[in-house]
Order: sequence, then C-alpha cells, then structure tokens
Amino acid sequence: MKTLNYSKMEKSDEMRILNYDEMKKLDKCIEVKEDELEEIAILAKEMIQKCVKNGGIGLAAPQVGINKKMFVFSFDNGVTFHIVINPFWAPKENKITKSLEQCLSLEEKETYYVERKKYILAQYYGISSDKTHLVKVNKNFRGEPAIIFQHEYDHLKEISIKDKGKKLNG
Repeated sequence: MKTLNYSKMEKSDEMRILNYDEMKKLDKCIEVKEDELEEIAILAKEMIQKCVKNGGIGLAAPQVGINKKMFVFSFDNGVTFHIVINPFWAPKENKITKSLEQCLSLEEKETYYVERKKYILAQYYGISSDKTHLVKVNKNFRGEPAIIFQHEYDHLKEISIKDKGKKLNG
C-alpha cells in the first residue's frame, strides 16, 4: 500500500473513498502511534469533511486507503464527529439488535440487514487538544451509536456489511 502524506492534504476532494473490492486488497490495519497524531488529526478532519459531503455518519481509515486503526463517526446525525483511535469493544449484554445499514464504500442504494450487539462498552483513544498524546476513553453505547461504532470497527478488521449482512436491495 502506498503511504499517504496526511499533512499535504488540503481538500477533501483529494481523498477518495475506496470501494469494497479495493478495500479487500489493503494490508491489515496497524495501531496509530503517538508520534503520528498530528497527521492523524489532519486525516480525521479530511475524513469528517468527506463523510459530511457524502451524507455519511462514519468513515474508517481503510475506506480511504489508510491501514490504520482509526475512524470517525457521529451518533447525532452529523452534528458532532468523534475521532476513534485503536478501538476495542465488548458486549455489555447479549441482546441483539437488527439494523438496516448502508456504507460509503458500497453502491449508494445497497442496503444490508445486519445483526449487531445492542449495548457495548467501547474503549478507544482520542487526541489531546495539543495533538501530542492519546487520551483514553471508555464509553457505553446503546442502540444506534453502538451499531455505528461496530460498523466502523468492522472495517478495521477487514469486514464489511457485505460480508456479514443480508442484502435487501441494490
């Protein structure tokens, strides 16, 4: 995979969302290190802009060709986006929720029926305000925020809704 120089990215038009087949060819995602945070912050800003421009509520680094364990997501319809670095999650209970999901890496109208955990405990890192260190976050998510978090996390594990869901249309 070619290396992207995040700091030279100035317009979200320079960033392209990969399709499903292109993502499958990427190297396995690796953890973000603290010495990369300045560039990761620039990347996250571009990903958020790309997400908003395309009507998305989440975008993972592999979807834009970067094999790093990070994603951005919003659980308030795009009002606020969160930067998630080196995430992990575990179910808080065994209840399953059924969701209809779409993905920016798939055709616009492709919708998949996916089963997800309804209530999760997420552990991840954010970026400090001075962009010099990781800040640990532990957060409980239920319902839609849990679904979005799991969807984006799956991209970091090379899993798409196309792999784990049932196609409804498209």
